[in-house]
Amino acid sequence: MKPSLIIVCTIVAAAVLAGCQGVKPYAGTPSSFDIPLLCPSEEDCWTVHHYPDLDPGPGVLDFKCGTKGTDGDSEVKFRIARKFRYKSVVQAVSPAAGKVMRMRNGMEDDLYANGGLGAVKGKECGNGIRISHGGGLESQICHLQNDSMTLHPGDLVEAGQIIGLVGQSGFASEPYLGVVFYHHGEKIDPFAGPGITNTCGDTNATLWGPRARAKLAF
Repeated sequence: MKPSLIIVCTIVAAAVLAGCQGVKPYAGTPSSFDIPLLCPSEEDCWTVHHYPDLDPGPGVLDFKCGTKGTDGDSEVKFRIARKFRYKSVVQAVSPAAGKVMRMRNGMEDDLYANGGLGAVKGKECGNGIRISHGGGLESQICHLQNDSMTLHPGDLVEAGQIIGLVGQSGFASEPYLGVVFYHHGEKIDPFAGPGITNTCGDTNATLWGPRARAKLAF
């Protein structure tokens, strides 16, 4: 990528990171996404405490037909286990192979804790990165620790490649990893799959691969 294009790609607006062209499709399938976290030991260091809202209107409906989410919020929130939460040892990784489109870095990790929502308005994702996985699929990984990211716009990444450390930047009251998935620019629920709204219990089109499905218990 030419230097001038890299500069353009790193300019970010609002909570959603802005974009560039020229993505090569990856050699996977839409159902091969893995858990975007790497724990420091064999034991699991996270739980999912927030699912995307499938209900397009008022109210919350998660893919399990429950209400474990927030009205209108499409973020999957991976909460870090207490023993690892503030030790800067849990790494964020790419859920699939792809290409880095854009990113934000340089935000302090405790802006929301110290200044409230106004301090992170328009930058709720905090330090984050957006990756194109081909086929119109993209992932946006948020709330990374300041200056921990190892990638740059234009980089090609493998599934499981380290992105940075889980932090508390943006709209986060504690260290956790937030991930939003897109299909042709539209936010989607990775548990249900592209095109599924206002319907729960059907995971035939899920984006998660076998290992992730086993870990996520569905």
